[in-house]
Amino acid sequence: MAQDSAQLPAQKTKDAVEKFSNAPATVGKVFQDMTDAAKNKRPQGLGGKAGPEDKAIAGELEPKIKKDAAPAGEHAAPQITRDPFRPMNLRTKTAPRARENLSPLERFELGQLKIVGIIWDLKEPRALIEDTAGLGYVVKVGTPMGSNDGTVKVIRRNEVIVEEFYEDARGEKRKRDVSMRLSTE
Repeated sequence: MAQDSAQLPAQKTKDAVEKFSNAPATVGKVFQDMTDAAKNKRPQGLGGKAGPEDKAIAGELEPKIKKDAAPAGEHAAPQITRDPFRPMNLRTKTAPRARENLSPLERFELGQLKIVGIIWDLKEPRALIEDTAGLGYVVKVGTPMGSNDGTVKVIRRNEVIVEEFYEDARGEKRKRDVSMRLSTE
């Protein structure tokens, strides 16, 4: 009796391991039985005839096999997820234009740039802009500047006005004029 009780836990463990290893096969068989039953039940409900629609539905019940690669003509559309913290009535962001081959002035925010000097007595006034590294750039009206697609709009005696784009709270793109004053230090 002592030996039977000593072998009993080991036997239970062995039985549990066998059941666990057979579980995937059992689940697969149950799934196959369910799809077979669904295939057989569908034509009987329509009077015993299986039409083309029934074959299509039966095909939907079969497990799907993933394709390795999409055919050359088809392109998978990227899945766009909406920000759950923005209202539904706001427009979704459009893809910004490609910002390649940017000038050094377009890589900086306007707040990182400083006006060092303005040449005013010319037909086209010019301004000397300095970046955070201490490098200087000469700009005139129409020069692209700033990371928000800004351009120099007006150069006055003591300031440069840059017109740039920004996105408002509704997600709409708007223009604004940013004034950069000549520092008198």
